[in-house]
Amino acid sequence: MYCNQCRLEIPDNYKFCPKCGSEVTLENKTVENKKEELTKRLSSGEISGKDYDKLMKKFEKEETFSDKSNKKKMSIKKKVKITIGIVLGIFVSLIIVGVVTMSHEGTSSQNWAGYSAESGLYNPQPLVTMVSASWKVVPIPPDTSGEVKDMVQWIGIGGEQGSDDSLIQVGTESELSDTFRYKAWYELYPDNVAVPLMFVNPDDIVNAKITCQSSCGSSTQKWIITFVDKTTGKQSPPINTSFSSRMLTADWIIERQCPSNILNSCELASMLPNFGTATFSSAFATIGNTTGHINQFKYVSLNMTANGQDGGALLAYPSSLSDDGSSFTIIRG
Repeated sequence: MYCNQCRLEIPDNYKFCPKCGSEVTLENKTVENKKEELTKRLSSGEISGKDYDKLMKKFEKEETFSDKSNKKKMSIKKKVKITIGIVLGIFVSLIIVGVVTMSHEGTSSQNWAGYSAESGLYNPQPLVTMVSASWKVVPIPPDTSGEVKDMVQWIGIGGEQGSDDSLIQVGTESELSDTFRYKAWYELYPDNVAVPLMFVNPDDIVNAKITCQSSCGSSTQKWIITFVDKTTGKQSPPINTSFSSRMLTADWIIERQCPSNILNSCELASMLPNFGTATFSSAFATIGNTTGHINQFKYVSLNMTANGQDGGALLAYPSSLSDDGSSFTIIRG
């Protein structure tokens, strides 16, 4: 039993609390002790039989309540254990699923920042047949340095994996040279010629898509490129073209332009405009038989550094993917 004053646990035969000196009353005792004490009081004539019956029923109710309470506590403990088991099971399952479908690594590039998705991080297969996304055309802030500022935002298939020199891409360019220029374009690399599609405005929301239409299992495929300015409603005529893509990666990229007539131009951080942030959204790809957001595939994030090496001066880097894997923001370093 416990003292009503200081809550010290005390032996049942104590009449006073050894800590605070308070008298031990009937309320301090356990139900069994209360029944025993009650019987003694009846035998001594201290209480009547009527009072005895009344108090005994009260103590029996307390005993029943205590028994139910203990069972409930046991049930709660059992449920907690089951819940913990379920949570741990789900957590382990997510880890297992993550290894299979959401593998992610980071790397550095001299002129790219963003994400690439593929069928495998180390041995990708030629399975990428569609890529799409929306983005806002990044405005270039005024600059008095006199230097050329040029960057492009694009989606594409190919080009990220080591020796892959096949890249089909469509995007927008934000340029400041003698004046501001904003335009949409597409390119079939390594032709290295960006074909203009239409003029756009800074802050316009645009959407682009590249899809393999036929012969996707051949060395040369039939592709269609679409581009629409959702802000103005203008749309470029679809581009139908043949192209020999290795179809290894789907890409969502911000790129700084490196003019070939300027020595070591890609080492100049000043070539990249101070754009602040730029966001890709509604990012989709089709890889094999699956169409989904970036995090439904193996994917790699790309940091843009001045020398293209990890630890180099950071020029631009992507945020984490959104919860559903459909969007991310690139931040100017």
